[in-house]
Formats: sequence, structure tokens, C-alpha cells
Amino acid sequence: EGLYAELLAHWHEHEVELDDPAGTLADLVVAYLDANCDQPDMARLLVWDELTAHGDVEIGPGEAPEVADVRRRQQAGEIAADLDPGFLLLALMGAVAAGVTMPRMAARVTGVDPATPEFATRYREELRRLVGRLR
Repeated sequence: EGLYAELLAHWHEHEVELDDPAGTLADLVVAYLDANCDQPDMARLLVWDELTAHGDVEIGPGEAPEVADVRRRQQAGEIAADLDPGFLLLALMGAVAAGVTMPRMAARVTGVDPATPEFATRYREELRRLVGRLR
């Protein structure tokens, strides 16, 4: 448990570096994709923690900071007004994690091994285009 807490703290320190307030949502999504490609074991550990967590989901008062950031981007015109910020964020998180969490499916549907630099390059381009079309 202590080791996991340390790994999680390290990830959160790295996560702060990923979020450039001046960057676009596409930049942020690609930064997370790169982090997952560079550290697939950390991404797997985070998914494992989600899948094995016990107890009730903790829903705090107010909006989660990540959702507030998506809403801010939406109000600035970067994202279409008819998209729900929380569900959009969840979908983008799933998209970013897909190559790590579903490697066989990713290889099957793309024809590219998700453990290769080619996958990271091509997927980065596709995600950037996809996010750019959310306006």
C-alpha cells in the first residue's frame, strides 16, 4: 500500500507537468497519451486500482477540477456547447488509455502493435484530429 501511494504521488507530480494552461485540449490529450505510451506500467496500475477499488465512489461537493477545466475550455469556444464536460472527459480518458488497457483490440482494429513507436505517432495524430473536431 505504501509503495502504491508513493507511485501515485510520483504520477501526480508528473501529471502537473502535462497540463500547460496555455495549451489546447488536443495538446493535453496528446500529453497524456505520450505519458501512457512512455509509462504503460503506471497506466496499467492506475486502471488496476480503479478496477479493484472497494467501497463507495466518493463524490465531493462541487465539480471535479478536471471537469471544471473542460468546462472552461468549452466556455472559451474550444469545445461545442452541447457536449457534457464530464462525459467528454471520461471518453477522452478512455481513448488515451486504450492502447495500454486493450492492446490486443488496439492491434486488431488498427493493424499496428500499440507497444511500437508507430502506434504512438499515428494515434497521437488521430487523437489530435478527433479533439480538434469537438468545436
